[in-house]
Amino acid sequence: MLLSELVRDLPNAELRGPDLEVVGVTFDSRKVKPGYLFVCVRGQAFDGHDFAAEAVAAGAAALLVERAVGAAGAAAQVRVPDARKALAAVAKRFWGAPDEGLGLIGVTGTDGKTTTCRLIASILREAGYRTGEVTTAGLAVGGEFRPNPVHQTTPSSLELQELLHRMLKVETQWAVVETTSHGLSQYRVEGLAFNRAVFTRITSEHLEFHGTVEAYVEAKSHLLDLLADSSGGPWGKAAVLNFDDPHCEALRKRARSLVLTYGRAAGADFRIRTESAEPGGMTFEADTPEGVLRVQAGLPGRFNVDNCLAAAACAASIGVGIGVCAEGVGGPSLPASEVMKEIFPQVAKDAPAR
Repeated sequence: MLLSELVRDLPNAELRGPDLEVVGVTFDSRKVKPGYLFVCVRGQAFDGHDFAAEAVAAGAAALLVERAVGAAGAAAQVRVPDARKALAAVAKRFWGAPDEGLGLIGVTGTDGKTTTCRLIASILREAGYRTGEVTTAGLAVGGEFRPNPVHQTTPSSLELQELLHRMLKVETQWAVVETTSHGLSQYRVEGLAFNRAVFTRITSEHLEFHGTVEAYVEAKSHLLDLLADSSGGPWGKAAVLNFDDPHCEALRKRARSLVLTYGRAAGADFRIRTESAEPGGMTFEADTPEGVLRVQAGLPGRFNVDNCLAAAACAASIGVGIGVCAEGVGGPSLPASEVMKEIFPQVAKDAPAR
């Protein structure tokens, strides 16, 4: 792909140098090969601009920079205000916008993200959909689930678009992506065409990164902006919100799409009617727009009742029947032993993840 074509979606981009063919994109100078575009991303510990000369020596055809780099040699330079944000648009174009060919579900919140992602994926598979996953627990592409060795919940925009591209190649229909506040604020999911945005409860966390609770909630809320900007495609758009969360009303106002709520308080669209602890899990009933949802889930704790109900509400918004939802969260497609092994390796609670 020509460099000019690759960066054409970048506002205020300045291309200096030859318009060369680009055969790969990376922001890691150690991965540069001849013909690559090297993106000079500034991080907390390193600045990619400091490795530009190394990238050029390795064969980089072009550099995406925020400031001019003197040691660029014959490499072209594309100057942008924010290289990390620009990387998201470049990655999407390089991999052919695979997110637009999938139904895409983003799950955010403080606790329960990984569990909720796994439960949504389980319900969708129970309903017959080919489903991929990107979570702290692992990655699922083409029916193969493999553990995530680094536990970085939301990959870089470049890695994420490549994963979605791989999913599309094996005819995946839905992709479920765990979407952290770090991932949202660092543009790892920027420009993705989300069809569903699912929110678990939001509490105070990662303030060492965001500074204030308000900034943390704002980062989470950006998922609703991405949902609003999506065309929706054949699956449309909907936000699934925790009705019992104190931020629910603000999130509802932020959403510019259909909103479904779940929780225990009166007024929730999916409302827990009864719940009880059983050996090895929880049993609960919930009132829904489609009737009463009855679930026996092999997951401990009231918070997992919330996670199950969030997953069911998301799947129901796609058109999955509540009977299938019940099987997906508690039936044979997601045995309790597998859930405990994959999601709760040490304690029955999601570990905080960036």
